[in-house]
Amino acid sequence: RYPCELVGTSLQAGRLVAVDTSLGMIEADRLVLATGAAPNVARKFAGIDIPQRSTPGVIAVTGPMPRLLNRIIIAPGVHMHQRDDGRIVLGEQSGPPQNVAHAQRLENRPRRFPDPAYAAQHAARILAAAEPLVAGIAAATIEDVDIGWRPLPLDGHPVLGASPRRPDVYLAIMHSGITLAPIVGQLVAHELLSDLRVPRLQELRPERKFVRLKRY
Repeated sequence: RYPCELVGTSLQAGRLVAVDTSLGMIEADRLVLATGAAPNVARKFAGIDIPQRSTPGVIAVTGPMPRLLNRIIIAPGVHMHQRDDGRIVLGEQSGPPQNVAHAQRLENRPRRFPDPAYAAQHAARILAAAEPLVAGIAAATIEDVDIGWRPLPLDGHPVLGASPRRPDVYLAIMHSGITLAPIVGQLVAHELLSDLRVPRLQELRPERKFVRLKRY
């Protein structure tokens, strides 16, 4: 259901029986938190802190164009794909400079730039990185520019598994969620329906020791 915000949980004898949402109550005996970079959600609903260093990335969307791409491209400085409506989504590979000014501007995790001209400059920078890679993309016009937030656990690996403090709450936090969704969806569904633990997910459990690993 979208848009639908998780507001709270209802418990009986310490077990989950329903979730409270912005669209009303939904009966449930399991809750999966696939919350991306949303801060403090794991602490609030699963009773556990997941060390994260979520980083922002600029995302630019072009107007509709003839078919230029038939796959996802990940290249130095830019990644991109083309939607069915012809719009091309371009994202920057690197994050912002690590300095005090940027940290202050990004402290509240904005999704939009405060100045449209500033947003246009970032979009032009990303488009310029794509031009040597994709013939014809230089003619693109930019329709929208956002700031996206990558959900990055401290060690760079996904977090998959039930909370050790709330076994009826399952965490699924990772980057890139879109890329990993097909296999993760199958594995998580198997664990939830069978009450068995998949051995290949053992090193990704939320109770593991997190060691910082720089990747983005």
